[in-house]
Amino acid sequence: CSVALLDPDEGAVVIRAVSDLPADQVQRSRYALGEGVIGWVVQNGKPARVDRVAEDPRLREPGPWPVASLISVPLIADGRPIGALSATSPDPDAFTDEDLEVLNAFADQAVIAVKNARLYLSVQGRRSELEAMLRGIGDAVVATDARLRLTVLNPIAAQIFAVRRGVSAGQRLAEVIDSHDLV
Repeated sequence: CSVALLDPDEGAVVIRAVSDLPADQVQRSRYALGEGVIGWVVQNGKPARVDRVAEDPRLREPGPWPVASLISVPLIADGRPIGALSATSPDPDAFTDEDLEVLNAFADQAVIAVKNARLYLSVQGRRSELEAMLRGIGDAVVATDARLRLTVLNPIAAQIFAVRRGVSAGQRLAEVIDSHDLV
């Protein structure tokens, strides 16, 4: 099985993960939209079942693994294909329509995982930008959640309140800053 995701900047579909292979051994194969079965699935947003790979004109060389049949389904997010989930077999005629339906169900779960990963990366990027801005502000900035647990403490605030090293988000403000008035 493999997961391929569309890289919108390049307009290419890139294999990001392959089952039974460590991440450092995954060949980052690229397919143009419409190229190969994976590129075709992403471009058309439709599943494909190829019972005999050697007879399908869409298939490009699959790599070092023997592949005689395959199924592939699009990963659809917000109504648009963002990639494909594929399974292969060294045997011809290995897959049924039921297998395609099962793979499609897995694809729905994979889309959720991809969206969550992208959201996490986006939030991390924005958090890094915010932290850089806060470090550069000349004023003290202290922020807490509703339970008075520290969420942000910039270096100026740490200096003003003589905060010791090793303070982390989530600690109670009263444990970090010895200032009854502030708390």
